[in-house]
Amino acid sequence: MSRYLTHVERLRDPAEPVARLLARRAGLPVSRTPAARPAEGAGRAGPVPDQGII
Repeated sequence: MSRYLTHVERLRDPAEPVARLLARRAGLPVSRTPAARPAEGAGRAGPVPDQGII
C-alpha cells in the first residue's frame, strides 16, 4: 500500500522530483544523436490505412 501512496503523492506534487531530474540532467553533455531529437513529423500520426479487416 505504501508504494501506491508514494506514487499518488508524487503525482499530486511533482515539483521536487522534476527539479531533481532537471538538476541531474544539467550536468550531462548535450547529445547530438538522432535518438535525442524527435523524428520528422513525430506525434502526427496519419489515418490508419484500411486493410479490409473486419
